[in-house]
Amino acid sequence: MRLVLILTLIAACQLPPSTEEPSGAAPAATGPTGVEATTGADGPSASTGKKPKPTAPTGSTGTTGSTGTTASTGTTGPAPACDPKAFEIVGNGYDDDCDPATSDTAAPVCDPAPLAATTTAKDLARAMGLCADVTEASGKPGLISAELVGADGKALTLAKTQYGVLSDYGPNVTPRQSATMAALSSGVARDEKDSGWKSGSVNVGTTSAIPAVYENAHGGSLQTTADCETATDIHDSANLRLKLRVPANAKAISFRFKFYSAEWPEWLCSEYNDFFMALLDTKANALPADHNISFDALENPVSVNNAFFEVCEAGVGAGACPAGTTELTGTGIAGLSLDDGGGTRWLETTAPVVPGEVITLELMIWDTGDTNFDSIVLLDDFQWLTHGADVGTKPD
Repeated sequence: MRLVLILTLIAACQLPPSTEEPSGAAPAATGPTGVEATTGADGPSASTGKKPKPTAPTGSTGTTGSTGTTASTGTTGPAPACDPKAFEIVGNGYDDDCDPATSDTAAPVCDPAPLAATTTAKDLARAMGLCADVTEASGKPGLISAELVGADGKALTLAKTQYGVLSDYGPNVTPRQSATMAALSSGVARDEKDSGWKSGSVNVGTTSAIPAVYENAHGGSLQTTADCETATDIHDSANLRLKLRVPANAKAISFRFKFYSAEWPEWLCSEYNDFFMALLDTKANALPADHNISFDALENPVSVNNAFFEVCEAGVGAGACPAGTTELTGTGIAGLSLDDGGGTRWLETTAPVVPGEVITLELMIWDTGDTNFDSIVLLDDFQWLTHGADVGTKPD
């Protein structure tokens, strides 16, 4: 009897263990291939040794910012809604303007032919990068109209050499955007290698009044550096007046310019003080009373007396001329000599605008006091900005 009991106990000990899980136990974790993985969230997988892909954190709204991904699940959400009244933002990966044909990887290019036999105001706008021609009734953003008029906005017949589309200004000054830039001059908008260039002063023979909005803000005078004088009679002006519809996703504008004058250095702080102005008409707040958005740190408009005059020969006139004469070479701004004439570096002007509004931007230059010793301004790289910007001008 005892022998039978002992044999029964031995047999029971040799049975294989049960393969069933205890009631309520969780199944073993498995990796992608079905093999058991570690249970630590950041620990390595038993099968591959790699960390498992992290999940997106859960936010209060379940979505992240501009990427359109869902934070709680990591799945891709819908792209932001497009708007046919918006402009295409290069590189953001979205169809901003509801037009799949608009490139998202490159800005539009619409360069006119440089120094063509016939150049229009719209050609100058295109040379600056304004490629979208629209009608005001369409409500779409872009260039509604472009005109060449006098400084006071009135009709004026300009000499054909007072404006032009340039591919360079001398060998060392090239466009800031694309292959061309616009040029306006109180004499000739050409450099010494171009057909139509003339050495010395050019008397176009036209006169204009001071722009009314500027004159009213300054009591009938032209603002200049303290302790300097300036005349008030304007000669040989050239004004590129642009009418534009602001895109629905734009809050500011910017453009670049470079001003040269043969008045430097002999006529510094004299009444013969040529000017460049950029007058903006917008509903945006913080616009100066005179509407001029291009000025230096002392709020002086751009002229020979301006603090930005740095392209010149040191020791010849006032100022240290930190930019030297490299960007004077080949320009012919004051004949063939580099010890006469000077200019600014490339400068950038910014100003706020209101999305969807129609604005007017007038870019103008003139001789002050007489018709001698001309000036020129190069204009390029007009941009719509999606962020706000203060009114002002700074070195590019």
